[in-house]
Amino acid sequence: MSIGKKPRGQDFKVKFEKGEWAENRLIESINQHPDLIPIQYGISRNDALYTEQGLDNVKEPRVDELKRPDILVFHTKTFAELPTELTSIFHQYNSLSPDARKPYLKTIDSLNLPNYAVMAIEAEASIFNTSKREFESSLSAYVKDEDLPRLTNWCNAYTVPLRVCQLFYDCGYIIPFKAYQQHESAAKSASCTAPYGITHDSIPNLPNKSGIQIAVDDFPPATKFGDFKTPPEVICDTKDGAKQCTYTWNKNGKLDASTPTSDSEPRFNGGKFNDEATKRLAAWCEDPDSK
Repeated sequence: MSIGKKPRGQDFKVKFEKGEWAENRLIESINQHPDLIPIQYGISRNDALYTEQGLDNVKEPRVDELKRPDILVFHTKTFAELPTELTSIFHQYNSLSPDARKPYLKTIDSLNLPNYAVMAIEAEASIFNTSKREFESSLSAYVKDEDLPRLTNWCNAYTVPLRVCQLFYDCGYIIPFKAYQQHESAAKSASCTAPYGITHDSIPNLPNKSGIQIAVDDFPPATKFGDFKTPPEVICDTKDGAKQCTYTWNKNGKLDASTPTSDSEPRFNGGKFNDEATKRLAAWCEDPDSK
């Protein structure tokens, strides 16, 4: 009954391919659990278009006021008990390209279908390897300033618990979105009341972007949910298509890859989480404090 298919859109630019990689890995892992169905919800697509009109043509409905999380997770039993006309909407939605999916979002929202989900996930990808750090400093899971209020608006519209999943080369972490909301003001004001491990700063490798950052090793609500049992490939775009890169890791655990041109950015492809990741993600569907 699984309909959590791999999101389409191979023409997306690099930063969207990075996010798509994270979504694919999470969908694949959750799909291994017999009681859960993951469905891509927010439309991954390249909004770095050449003209403002081009951007307007592909925007999701209400995208300026709310951000739909990347993935919705349903109990298999709950999904099976939905009327056929409702489940068929999701089946059609998942079978289409991102551009063709857009009209279905209004129907999905108007029928309140997200509220049948047990968990929503915002997926983020990092080009760091936690196991290659030579220092004790923690890596971060972030929510961009531009996304936090729009994700909050989505949470206000629905009763589904939202989690942020930050994927690194070797593992993944999960954090309740409410932790970002709760400490946003203190982090932005650099207040002494802000808990250790949460800050507001510029986001590495995202020029001119800032956000709330949680140090995954230092902030208690951040939980490692699994390791990659099959590591991802490191690839980059060439004139002949995507190819594997030669790469190393610096002292901070950051990817340093050899690319054919200066504007060709490395990214991850493939990889598979261990079985423990599926179990722990499932536990988060049942208990917000699951470890």
